[in-house]
Amino acid sequence: MKLPENASVVVTGREHFMNGPLPAILQEAFGKVIDNKVCNHPHSLSGLVTNKMLCAVFKSGKADACQNDPGGLLAYPDSRKVWHLVGIVSWGDGYAKKNKPGVYTPVTAYHDWITSKTGL
Repeated sequence: MKLPENASVVVTGREHFMNGPLPAILQEAFGKVIDNKVCNHPHSLSGLVTNKMLCAVFKSGKADACQNDPGGLLAYPDSRKVWHLVGIVSWGDGYAKKNKPGVYTPVTAYHDWITSKTGL
């Protein structure tokens, strides 16, 4: 699935707050997918993002996936409100830093591999 420019997305995870315990309920953050060229800007992730990655920004640096979230879901609701898994939490430069997008593994980049392993 090719996402529209500035597609609204939701990331889910356990969002660890400082030294406190992990929440029992899955947390969510709302954001937008950004172009990898923007993500690779010198003031952002400085060329570390490849074409096998997807970037998203969340609420002006107030929320994002964090260290306890790898493998978490990045989902996109289409115009019919059908949710699609579009990414898997991968990495970022810290947690919820301004101008530092979260980086995700785009599911579409591995569609053939997933199909070959699952038969779906």
